[in-house]
Amino acid sequence: MNWSNLKQMKCPKCGKALKGFIDIKCQDQMKCKFTITSKRFDEVVASLYAPGRKCVTFEENLSELNNLQQ
Repeated sequence: MNWSNLKQMKCPKCGKALKGFIDIKCQDQMKCKFTITSKRFDEVVASLYAPGRKCVTFEENLSELNNLQQ
């Protein structure tokens, strides 16, 4: 999963737009089924902006490398 997608209100699982306020869901609920509470969403996004954040998963590292190429 690409958690940095949450910064743009996109699904970390499939990249489609997110919708909702209390429970935030992927717009493609037929295929994706991603759901996150607004509290957890805020926690994850805040951690993405925290100074000194390290890439911990292969997908996050790959995402960072792809962003450098653009």
